[in-house]
Amino acid sequence: MLKRTSFFPRIFAEKCLASTKYCRLIRTTSSDTFPTTRQVVPEKDFSLKRALIVAKLSRYEFEKRRYPDLNSTQLEEKIRGRGTDYDSLIHFNEMHSNFRKSVVDAFRHCGVEVRVVDRHSITKESINWADIIVPVGGDGTFLMAASRADFINAPAGRKVPVVGFNSDPESSEGRLMLPKVYSADTKSAIERIMNHNFTWMHRSRIRITHLASNGNLPEAIDLHEHKGNNMEHLSLEPELLDSHEQELYDAKVKRTLPYLALNEVFIGETLSARVSHLQLRADGVVTNTKCSGLCVSTGIFGQAHTDKFHKMPHGAHFGAPRFNVWLQEDMICKVDLPFFLQALLIVNGEVPDFPLISPSLHLLKVIPINRLSPKNVEELLTILRQGNHLVGHLDANEIAREYNRRLVFPPDDPRLCYSIREEIRVGVWPNPKGGMESRAFASKLFIQSRCLDASLVIDGSISYPFNDGAKVVLETRPEDALLTISME
Repeated sequence: MLKRTSFFPRIFAEKCLASTKYCRLIRTTSSDTFPTTRQVVPEKDFSLKRALIVAKLSRYEFEKRRYPDLNSTQLEEKIRGRGTDYDSLIHFNEMHSNFRKSVVDAFRHCGVEVRVVDRHSITKESINWADIIVPVGGDGTFLMAASRADFINAPAGRKVPVVGFNSDPESSEGRLMLPKVYSADTKSAIERIMNHNFTWMHRSRIRITHLASNGNLPEAIDLHEHKGNNMEHLSLEPELLDSHEQELYDAKVKRTLPYLALNEVFIGETLSARVSHLQLRADGVVTNTKCSGLCVSTGIFGQAHTDKFHKMPHGAHFGAPRFNVWLQEDMICKVDLPFFLQALLIVNGEVPDFPLISPSLHLLKVIPINRLSPKNVEELLTILRQGNHLVGHLDANEIAREYNRRLVFPPDDPRLCYSIREEIRVGVWPNPKGGMESRAFASKLFIQSRCLDASLVIDGSISYPFNDGAKVVLETRPEDALLTISME
């Protein structure tokens, strides 16, 4: 069962260092275990003199790059001609542009030297020049900037902090950015940074190691540009695996991909209607699965992605939401939530004290997307017992909120949370039966593809081919964590 992991001892230790507000969290670990101890040590004095602004690429700017041979009038005609709201594109482009200018002006007003780049012009030189990297836009811009902030072979001991401003707080959630209040008061946020009035944060990131019989690395594809995107500042050579690793992974060499995933790694068939066939190994347990893909996330967006695949929907009391409950291997039954909860108790050997509701039953074919796993049942029963919901009024919204709350885990948690999406559990699948859970934590994951035309996608931005025979290992390491700040 997923549980919220508390790092209150770390937070307390940080607050005890009142005289040293800049600190770095270091985890000590072995290669075979979870990090077990965390120490807080003073960070070198931070001095903000140079800021690298990473600008959001607006939809209008994307269209201009997409059709470089068209002038502004021709571009407008083309955009309007296909039915796109051209006026909206112009509005949001001007809004983002004006906000970016206000951020630049605020830094300069505080005596900070500024350079402005975007996803096309950011370079190793500009990163090394900066004392701080400031994505201005939404979470997508933050993820793009973070992937280039401190790369795999960056100078040891040097981390450039990434601190973002949400340029559209009215319609963008911006979970990775500073609180929305600072979008209206950027100068105040900059002054707090310069006065050391914040808390350092380290956010776990996923390292991806490609395994093969040779040192060839497939070309990365930038999903925003739909073309090859080899990072110009990285040239990672393949390394020979030791004899134990060669036997374990049936491979000869390994090569670390140049991109670290701050949010998630998704693996699955490029055509979403096609079943993804994968072999997984986590903590010594092996599973062959057919599913709609695998998502491996950190605590950064652990909530967002476990919500996406496993979230219980909110609904009115009694009668909504409805669930497809597994009756036997080839059929399911659609029932209302109260009856569903009653059924859970009966299956668990308990008799509810409230009257049983007779639902209308609809026999359906097996639908893996709506499948209810024993793990889900176990978690719901625990919530019902702990919340004293076994008798009396059933509040579907309250139960759903508590279930979803338990999916969240901290952004600095070193574990990986994997979710097998819409796993097929009929007949021989998964193989073996009783293998890995469809959702759980792991310290390290090995994945081998049995897919026809699949991709490994990093933070929804960079894609690598991941077809039959391709192998990767996913893990987190303390030195890969992203340095950022909290102003909560």
